[in-house]
Amino acid sequence: MDENNNNNNFNEVPMEPLNSNNINLPPAIHSDASTPGRDEDVVIALGSSSPKKTDEVDKPPVEDNSNVGFFQLFRFADGLDCALMIVGSIGAIAAGVALPALSIVLGKVMNVFTYQELRRPDFDVYKEISAVALYFVYIAIGMFFASYLEVACWSIAGERQSVRCRKQYLKAILRQEIGWYDVTKSSELATRIASNTQLFQEAIGEKVGNFLHFTSTFISGFIIGLVNGWQLALVIIAVTPLLAACGAFMTKMMTDLTKKGQDAYAKAGAVAEEKIGSIRTVATFSGEERENARYAANLNEALKIGRKKGVYNGLGIGSVFFVMFASYSLAFWYGAKLITDKTYNPVAGRDWQGSDVLTVFFSVIMVRNSS
Repeated sequence: MDENNNNNNFNEVPMEPLNSNNINLPPAIHSDASTPGRDEDVVIALGSSSPKKTDEVDKPPVEDNSNVGFFQLFRFADGLDCALMIVGSIGAIAAGVALPALSIVLGKVMNVFTYQELRRPDFDVYKEISAVALYFVYIAIGMFFASYLEVACWSIAGERQSVRCRKQYLKAILRQEIGWYDVTKSSELATRIASNTQLFQEAIGEKVGNFLHFTSTFISGFIIGLVNGWQLALVIIAVTPLLAACGAFMTKMMTDLTKKGQDAYAKAGAVAEEKIGSIRTVATFSGEERENARYAANLNEALKIGRKKGVYNGLGIGSVFFVMFASYSLAFWYGAKLITDKTYNPVAGRDWQGSDVLTVFFSVIMVRNSS
């Protein structure tokens, strides 16, 4: 009887449902689970999968492909970084303007030699060419300081911001929920941190200075070409869309294949880290050959992508140079026609001369090369 009473009492004890709020978790997990905010944004922006709730562990990770605005990349910049970027931008613009200015000096050199061929008695070719040569010296000095400011300031600013980004990236990874690690391959995180932050540094560093450099070259060269001879300038510019199409095709293919190659190398790196981390187990079960085959399979995929990348890169560069040199021949042929036909140049107030052709040609070529 006593035994039956005990059983009945045991069955009558109410069972409370398990509530996750009643579980005493460590403070770090409580705080991390409730602060998604900026840290998760850093992880998502740099290419990792979006964090999951703990009750969604059985679901596969979903890649967040949302784009980040360009100016949002500079969220890690401080006052010194902003000052460096401003100075670097001024240097980049100055260096970009200096290149088309060379075409004006080359036109002056052409005029000096033309007057010498006319053998004018009052013309001192040595004196004139010395005066023109000084312009090259002035431009060279300006290019030195402008290029130095462009590269140094933007590189330093990009490196400083990249260091902060790496710290925030690692901090964000360490503060994710437990379930996030179940759906994310931890062996790939080290490779992702290195590769993604390197791309981030390039995007906010020297490449921004290069963009400003080429933009200023494009605008200033376009103006110089049209001012000195719009007829020849428009003929050369007419070939630019074909050149841009070749460059756009090559850029698109290189971008897509580069991303695929990075993914393949990330998978290969994950296999290598996993194998090295458990080398004792692999050796115990004689799994060296099988693991080597897994690693080689990922490397072969990267090799195939690299070969395809080389083929498209070669085709793109070959097409660009073909169109480029073909346009050179067209420009000089049309320039010679303008001179032989004694076509009036309304900007210069006289007939076309060789100096006009040279100035317009080099200024517009620099415009096209910077586009």
